[in-house]
Amino acid sequence: MHAQATYSTGDAHLALPEPQAIAADVMEALQPFTHPGQVLGRETDIMADLEIDSVAVLDVVMVLEDKYDVSVPLELVPKIRTIGDFADQIAALCAGEK
Repeated sequence: MHAQATYSTGDAHLALPEPQAIAADVMEALQPFTHPGQVLGRETDIMADLEIDSVAVLDVVMVLEDKYDVSVPLELVPKIRTIGDFADQIAALCAGEK
């Protein structure tokens, strides 16, 4: 049995979220922007495939920041192109990385 990594939110210590769970949360947050029949995956290009603008992306960023109690630095937002990029960035922030 191995110890599970944790991250802190105030006084609470939480288990680090699994990358698949983060990706699922990103896809859920982006669901209102999908086209009928469109399937989302880690390779989905958020702005190109979903045709959403940067303001909508920032709204999704805020939803996920609240969910995971992290802050995505604004300079990283333009580097987040795919759902996988987004999930990986949230995971890194939860782990205390940038």
